[in-house]
Amino acid sequence: MNGQLFLGENGFAGEFGHGGNHQNIFACTCGLPNCLEAANSATSLAKTFKHYLKIENNQELNKYFHPHQDLSLEKIAVVYQQANKPQVIRDLLSKCLKPLVAHMSTMVFALNPKIIIVGGGGSQMGENLLEIIRHDLNKLLLPFQQNKILVKQAVLGNKAGLIGAAYYALKNSETDK
Repeated sequence: MNGQLFLGENGFAGEFGHGGNHQNIFACTCGLPNCLEAANSATSLAKTFKHYLKIENNQELNKYFHPHQDLSLEKIAVVYQQANKPQVIRDLLSKCLKPLVAHMSTMVFALNPKIIIVGGGGSQMGENLLEIIRHDLNKLLLPFQQNKILVKQAVLGNKAGLIGAAYYALKNSETDK
């Protein structure tokens, strides 16, 4: 905030993946039942995709994925790209991302950002993921907000949090001397 890392009262500010009532498919490892993290981290997104794949038993989707195959977000991304982004896969990814995108829209209304940075393991899908997020996010925004907020991939990808924490620790250890 204002160019400074905002930690909040207990040092846990900005942990938007936890708390709330965003999904009811999987319990979170933090102990709370409905966290975004449990359904929308990279590992969890593949698990959510597989969950819906089994439930829907869609013949068109079954051309690309077997409901019992081991899936990772990387595998989903490769199939999606190589098959020329079939609408049926895009629709399922959109369904999986719905809680995350809904939460993003809430954050847009609360914070009015110029840009949303998508990091973590899910960002490995790159522009294909961002296209889905942008499209779905615009449906949840007011007309004057649509297509105005930049949605970009974190340059450091899945390492952004680790590098940021290391930088913060190094910077603060120097000031403690």
